[in-house]
Amino acid sequence: MPHSDEKISYFDRAVKAVKDNPFGYGVLGLIILYAAYWAFTTYLGPMKPGAFLQRTSYDNSIYVLVYPNKNSVKNYYVPGEITRSENGYTIASVTWPNGGYSTFDDCQIYLEKRTSCTISNSKESEAIVNRMVNDKNYLPSVQELLNEPAYYIQLTNNLVSK
Repeated sequence: MPHSDEKISYFDRAVKAVKDNPFGYGVLGLIILYAAYWAFTTYLGPMKPGAFLQRTSYDNSIYVLVYPNKNSVKNYYVPGEITRSENGYTIASVTWPNGGYSTFDDCQIYLEKRTSCTISNSKESEAIVNRMVNDKNYLPSVQELLNEPAYYIQLTNNLVSK
């Protein structure tokens, strides 16, 4: 018990408040659970799409399924560079078995759903970009944009072993 001239510390006051309140231990338990959840999903969770308590943001190499068109059954199972953020999953590139690669600009992809992604390092894309740089008044037509090569990409939850 403190003497009359000693001040009670904040920690001692908090302990006393928890002990005196009938819901104090429950509230303290919820605060601890929330702090553990935040720490786990921010720093400690798995960097795997669809995993329980996965991290809220990370970069990782994950296998994706690449389809040449929307209705195709044939696909390529290739590693892709994935970024997860608050907005979901974004793919930057895929690496082909022959050593080549394809890059994508700001393409959102999803688990178990095919998404169309335009290839940004294709000859058609480079020609449009070069023409826009050289001619400030040039705007590509809808037909030119539709002719740009694209793949349908589906995210898997299989990590690329390093």
